[in-house]
Amino acid sequence: MKILLSLLLSVTLVAGAFAKETVNGKVMEVREGDHLVISVGDGVMVNVRLDEIDCPEQGQPFFDDAKRFTEKLTLGKDVSVEVSEKKANGTLIGIVSLVKKEQVLNYELVEAGYAWHMQQGLTYTEHTDSLLDLMDKAQEKGKGLWKEGNPVAPWAYRQRQNMYEAKSSMD
Repeated sequence: MKILLSLLLSVTLVAGAFAKETVNGKVMEVREGDHLVISVGDGVMVNVRLDEIDCPEQGQPFFDDAKRFTEKLTLGKDVSVEVSEKKANGTLIGIVSLVKKEQVLNYELVEAGYAWHMQQGLTYTEHTDSLLDLMDKAQEKGKGLWKEGNPVAPWAYRQRQNMYEAKSSMD
């Protein structure tokens, strides 16, 4: 009996891991190019981070451009979030689509040169090839942040900032 229950629990957990949840809402705020706050009804606000991409951090070149680009496309508009992960704090990580325009925000940001496709620590998904292709094309055309010769990726920028802060606290 224990073996059967264990097997059923394992199958349920595995099936749940592959189920994709979709959350619909209206964009109420853009905090960063890749960070939205959406209203999902009844006054409930949810933080959403765009999956598989990373926009410049505050203090980096093109931070404001990426944020404005996202605001122009999404602010006050209905979106659908294909959730890939839900953080403990309630933040959703996902692929964001604009409902009426049939555009994928994650793709639009990369194509415009305002985001990198994050390749570290990610597993291959149905979006990986498209995002890599869009990033390559944006680089070739010198769009957005690719106008700079060798822009610093946000994850490298954060790492440098953390090292600087750690060193400063030791002084």
